[in-house]
Amino acid sequence: MQTFFNKAIQAVYIRIELQPAQEKVIGAGALAKILNALETSFVNLAEAEIQNRYSEQTSALKKETKLFLAATKLWMTDFDFARMTFALAPDLSPANYPFKTLTNFMALKEACFALFADTVFTDAFFSSDTVEKMAERYSAKQRINIFKPIYDELINQENFTVYFGDSPTSTSKKWLKTDDQELLTKLMLEAVKKAKEAIETYYQLVKTGEENDLFGKRSTYKKVLVTETARQDVYPYQVKKVKVDQKVVFLSRQLSAEVRVKDGFYQISLPELQISVTEKQRADAEKAFDTSLAQLINQYNKGNWNSSDQKSKTVLLKLKELLAEH
Repeated sequence: MQTFFNKAIQAVYIRIELQPAQEKVIGAGALAKILNALETSFVNLAEAEIQNRYSEQTSALKKETKLFLAATKLWMTDFDFARMTFALAPDLSPANYPFKTLTNFMALKEACFALFADTVFTDAFFSSDTVEKMAERYSAKQRINIFKPIYDELINQENFTVYFGDSPTSTSKKWLKTDDQELLTKLMLEAVKKAKEAIETYYQLVKTGEENDLFGKRSTYKKVLVTETARQDVYPYQVKKVKVDQKVVFLSRQLSAEVRVKDGFYQISLPELQISVTEKQRADAEKAFDTSLAQLINQYNKGNWNSSDQKSKTVLLKLKELLAEH
């Protein structure tokens, strides 16, 4: 079977540092667990994205989802045994099935990998801001499926530390561990074994105070029940082209705008271009975002740009970059 690896797609580079540092080899079983956890997390994220993007889960969509996930694999490239580094990239082999619902097969693969790289490979993994964003984007079950394999097999380990970056020579980032059980269980809630219900129920640990023991102060927690209803479609809004004055303008890179729901309204924002729109429906918010982006580009094309302040200068530079091939 022929496989396809596109060098234009940003790979994630990983370096494994063994503990103690003088160790030179890693067990085949340990390496297999690391690779399996990475692919499991990636496939589960892809499944979550499809579930969130298509609100009506028809039997045809479920069939296509299974076929899509079966074709959604990670490839390990550029392996350097001496430095214990390798790169992860998505398999971009063309579809061998006539997808009718998931018609954007290749674009969806690329988008899922870009989200996987941005969502999982961050040194702010356990920050309250990141956990809040993940709780907004994914359901409790989805978060468990995406993040628990990474936490169990890559982060919560004593025999090695995993570093990552965007090039073979730049793998200095790592997941900063936390002992904040409240934060951990908000990211990966503990499932409650109950009879089937319309609303999913989970445990979360909540900090109740501190206690002194022989080892000094430590936090105390209690379990509370958490219920989750259906998720809203808060996956990122991604833009590669926009219509400006009846002409389609292609951007030099894909934009990924954050989507939040607050007080029943959808907010789509892209701080790098200072765009933020709010509408009752997601579709209307997307249209408003496109309009705001088109207005910025139109203003730039006509040279009608006031770059007297630093923020305007920054936006102008970003527009120049986005329109470099225009």
